[in-house]
Amino acid sequence: MPRQTRSLNGGVYTREQADRGAKLYKRFCSECHQPDEFKGYLRRWVGLPVSYLYDSVRSTMPQDNPGGLSRKRYADVLTYLFAINGVPTGEQEMGAEVALLDDITIEVPADEGLP
Repeated sequence: MPRQTRSLNGGVYTREQADRGAKLYKRFCSECHQPDEFKGYLRRWVGLPVSYLYDSVRSTMPQDNPGGLSRKRYADVLTYLFAINGVPTGEQEMGAEVALLDDITIEVPADEGLP
């Protein structure tokens, strides 16, 4: 039986989680990256599972300590990136387990559109 996947636009994280992610972003990412540079960033990941983006961020960031945050902290930072891209929130936090992230497909919000 095929696995059920969910859309990123289906509310896979909470506002509180994104708020935590914003604080982590400020602490660990903002020295090198400005949030505006990530607006529209999800377009390059459309159709892929969130796990691909998660693994990319986790294996390369922070630049001075790749993989140095906990899995939960990386998930929180990703939800902040989702929030700045207009991805809608939901009722449950997004976990950091690979199987869960494999089941969420990246899509841009309907009002964001693709070029």
